[in-house]
Amino acid sequence: MQNQKPNQQKRNPAEAIYDKVLLAIFERKLAPGVRLKEEEMCEVFDASRGTVRTVLQRLAIKKLVNIVPNSGAFVAKPDIREAKEVFEARRLIEKNIVLELAKSFNKEKKAILENHVDKEHQAEKAGEEALSIRLSGEFHLLLGELSEKSVLTELLREVIFRTSLIISLYKKQTLPSSLGLQCDHDELIAALSEGDGEKAAELMEIHLLAIESQLKLTDEDDGSAGLRDVFL
Repeated sequence: MQNQKPNQQKRNPAEAIYDKVLLAIFERKLAPGVRLKEEEMCEVFDASRGTVRTVLQRLAIKKLVNIVPNSGAFVAKPDIREAKEVFEARRLIEKNIVLELAKSFNKEKKAILENHVDKEHQAEKAGEEALSIRLSGEFHLLLGELSEKSVLTELLREVIFRTSLIISLYKKQTLPSSLGLQCDHDELIAALSEGDGEKAAELMEIHLLAIESQLKLTDEDDGSAGLRDVFL
């Protein structure tokens, strides 16, 4: 999710591990409730205990990991109330983003979004689940970046990661990994092309409500993959 600088030769170990865990959560590979054992992470990532603790603390600040005293660290399991609040926050943030984007939308921005959506469709057709999930989320972040609303985009980035946890936890068994909603992105681009911010905001709300409506508000053990299953 985070772009590396071209001249960046050596990365901070904690930053690199953080990005890997973050991406695994974003792509719904590392699911809610999975225990993140310090000693196991040290082995998996060939890192020191201090580095691993730094990563876990940072993830905890972002509410993506829960650190339980005398028990360890676990991938966060948002409850039903939090799930609803996260989606409410996404609707508020993203409706404002597309309203602003409509004011400055041009052919260049349209081309950027259309190119991204083409990649979404290709990933879905190829059955590349993790890539499809990631591209779908990145489309929303791209809207924020193109709107040039940096604060809203940063808030959205955090909320989207928490959304991934919520979908992992509450998705219906019959729910496609891509949610089958890429066509909504095409419609949104069309509304933005028309300069119709109100329509774009309405489409965004419908899009996010559709995702939320396909979740079941029950907490069940889904036999999720552990740390070694994802990274080794």
